[in-house]
Amino acid sequence: MDDYKMEQYLAKVPDEIRDAVMSLSNNKQWAIYIALAREGKMRFNEIKEQFGSDQSPEIDRALKALIKGGLVEKVAHGPEEIKNAHTSHYAVSVMGIRFLGCLGDLLSPAPRRGAAPHLSDREKIPNVMGRGKSIWYRRRFEQDTARNERTK
Repeated sequence: MDDYKMEQYLAKVPDEIRDAVMSLSNNKQWAIYIALAREGKMRFNEIKEQFGSDQSPEIDRALKALIKGGLVEKVAHGPEEIKNAHTSHYAVSVMGIRFLGCLGDLLSPAPRRGAAPHLSDREKIPNVMGRGKSIWYRRRFEQDTARNERTK
């Protein structure tokens, strides 16, 4: 494949999104991500029990990959919980929630090719960073983005 052509398309997707997708490289990571999205906050041992696993390193590797991709975060309710695996929780991050919303948008039955030829490439790709925010925030985000592009 032509590296230049690939880069043209890859440049249309933010690095954060590509990292998030890479963190879902196997079924274990997908399953844990979906379980956290459906169940809410879970402790490490609750995740192990949910999947009937007695292998902590397997769950630990999956969680670390999801955290690295930005889809999951470790939540502590106080300083004493930060290093304590028994009291801290894992939860889907804000970006992880927005990512699920974008996946839903991409899987919707809306026509993809030629449906809106007047839209720019930027408008055709869902804006993950603005998803889930209020209308006011999205308008402000779009105005700031447009202003930054003009000043380049």
